[in-house]
Amino acid sequence: MGIKTVAVYSTADADSLHVKFADEAVCIGAPMSKDSYLSISRIMSAIEITNADAVHPGYGFLSENSEFSEICSLSGVKFIGPTPLMIKKMGDKNSAKETMKQAGVPTIPGSDGLVESVKEAVEIGQKIGYPIIIKATAGGGGKGMRVVKEVNETANAFESARIEAEKAFGNNGVYIEKFLEEPRHIEIQILGDQYGKAIDFGERDCTIQRRHQKLIEESPSPILSSELRKKMGEAGIMAAHAISYEGAGTIEFLVDKHKKFLLYGNEYTYSGHSIECRINAEDPDKDFRPSPGILEVFHTPGGPGVRVETHAYAGYIIPPTYDSMIAKLIVHAENREHATERMLRALDEFVVIGIKTTIPFHKKVLKSEEFRSGIYDTSFIEKVKL
Repeated sequence: MGIKTVAVYSTADADSLHVKFADEAVCIGAPMSKDSYLSISRIMSAIEITNADAVHPGYGFLSENSEFSEICSLSGVKFIGPTPLMIKKMGDKNSAKETMKQAGVPTIPGSDGLVESVKEAVEIGQKIGYPIIIKATAGGGGKGMRVVKEVNETANAFESARIEAEKAFGNNGVYIEKFLEEPRHIEIQILGDQYGKAIDFGERDCTIQRRHQKLIEESPSPILSSELRKKMGEAGIMAAHAISYEGAGTIEFLVDKHKKFLLYGNEYTYSGHSIECRINAEDPDKDFRPSPGILEVFHTPGGPGVRVETHAYAGYIIPPTYDSMIAKLIVHAENREHATERMLRALDEFVVIGIKTTIPFHKKVLKSEEFRSGIYDTSFIEKVKL
């Protein structure tokens, strides 16, 4: 489109691919997130010295920070994403839940707001019944989350969740929900315009995950009926309308074993089936221990229906600083069976030498009888012997 781009990066990401592709690049600090990617003043300085017109926050870090969005607006810089008010209502998980309750969208039983003490956490757990899950209100990626099965586990889980949330997000606020057993994690993708209209683009089934971090996603979900898909799409749009959502967003739901979903639309025709595998620099044989190091060989697959999103390349050094994901491998085919075979072929062609990755693990999952059947829940990794 002829629009010049500016990449911001920490010293740990100096050799990342986005830095090399951008027209300009500005170092904004040290590897610690608080000294770089979470520093509003440093990012605003980069915007000012490069005379940037807009900022795209990506995902994570400041992408759901209402203060950052508001400062951009006051500075005459377009924040490519939700407005500050939308973020205040939905970026914070606790606020989002309250907003959805008021909009009539089904939500999971839990605390009415942030939980400030162990005593309060225990009282809520006894009221809604154990097991419960403690969640960071500013969180994502499984950080600041703890499942508590019995009352005597509450204190340690509460404190450790708050400490992890503070380190990851600079916000130690947590809330509590009833922990649903044997759930499916289903996300509805929505898109809203600036005139208050919204549509949904169907679902992503993100059920195969480890420690609340998604490993494999697919669409459509193998367990949703057309009726349930329509209801969830309508609920997603209802959520978008409740806050006049602008831009692309995701409404996350859990679907229990009775096909009841918790947390309106047009008719669309979806074609085919898509699967995504998140390729991480981790060693599955050693409890998914991070595997930083030099990518001696990095050959990505291609061909019809295959897409790779990555910041890595041969010779790149995977730092130990951030999330261990190094690529998203996505395939599309006419049905689930063919998409699975295409993904297995693409995984075979994905060659990484120098570090350990989750590629062998993904192959085992896709070849398992449980995955092929489509009948599983979020405890897949713990239950299935691969």
